[in-house]
Amino acid sequence: MAEPVENTVATESAVADESTAEQPDEQPDGDPVAVAPVVALFAGELEDRAEPKRAKPRVDDLFAKLRAAEQDAQPVDAASTTDLAAVTEPEPTAAAAGDPAVSHEQDATTEWSAGDVTAAEVAAELAESDESPFLDRDEALAPLEVALSRRFKRALADEQNDVLDVLRRKDPVRTLADLLPSNTDQVTPYLVALREELPAAAIAGARSVSEEEAERLARRVNDAGVVQDCEVVVSRDIVEPLRSRLEHAIAEADGDNSAIAQTVRVLYREWKTQLLDELAEQLVRRAYARGAYAAIVPGTPVRWVPDPVSRCAHEDANVSNQPVRAGDRFPGGEVSPPSAPACRCLLVVIDR
Repeated sequence: MAEPVENTVATESAVADESTAEQPDEQPDGDPVAVAPVVALFAGELEDRAEPKRAKPRVDDLFAKLRAAEQDAQPVDAASTTDLAAVTEPEPTAAAAGDPAVSHEQDATTEWSAGDVTAAEVAAELAESDESPFLDRDEALAPLEVALSRRFKRALADEQNDVLDVLRRKDPVRTLADLLPSNTDQVTPYLVALREELPAAAIAGARSVSEEEAERLARRVNDAGVVQDCEVVVSRDIVEPLRSRLEHAIAEADGDNSAIAQTVRVLYREWKTQLLDELAEQLVRRAYARGAYAAIVPGTPVRWVPDPVSRCAHEDANVSNQPVRAGDRFPGGEVSPPSAPACRCLLVVIDR
């Protein structure tokens, strides 16, 4: 569960006070992570504006338009004559719903034409909708993102203090093993932080596409290995590159602990100010998307919809004017977003 913000700030300040006075700028500050775009959502400021709200289309209406367009369109080939409304929904199973390997592998030439309604128009209208799935996602993930970032920074600060303590000793540091524990031991505090916050993000994603009871959704998320999928990212993006750069610094210093300490301060500051906030955002978004995919019944018509305010590098390959059955691969090869670390796209269910 996410920690209350005030308690987190107090704890983080205490960590900073206990750190070595010689390097005050490397200790975790209690500065709150900026989430400006979400403040108005939580504070209700949008509702208090003097100007009346413009009527916005509902998501159901948007997809009703899509369904009508699909029914009127001519199929591209024989395979495309499949009536989406006639697709029999299989009995949901946790393993099938969550495993990307489970696929109904349609013919690569199968297409559904959406008439005059394009994927870009769907994304634009969703952005204007009171029920925008992007708005719902950002509201659900904002506090989890802040909490995860702070947990990461606390683990990083503890690690930095241990490293600097070693470098203050008289014995020269000549190998990475002299300075850091094993890769497994080093990544453990970050994984603990991840396991505290990501289940809530994954469940939020599952709830965004399913009305099943929370316990069943939690089983689907667990069986799909959503959190374990994100754990790989932590080791790859936090620990491994840090170890690599420290190992290089140790070799260059040739036993000069003060030179190594200087590099340590620079590296850990970079991780703290640049990497961890961005990584926390990516991970909660990834867990949300993976949780949603785990909760969608295989065979359900879905669309890959881009975030209207952030272009995705893989957007052109996966966004099309045709739905895909959940479990099948999109043209870009993925079964669901995210397709890259910066991907903010969502898998949106087409109601039948």
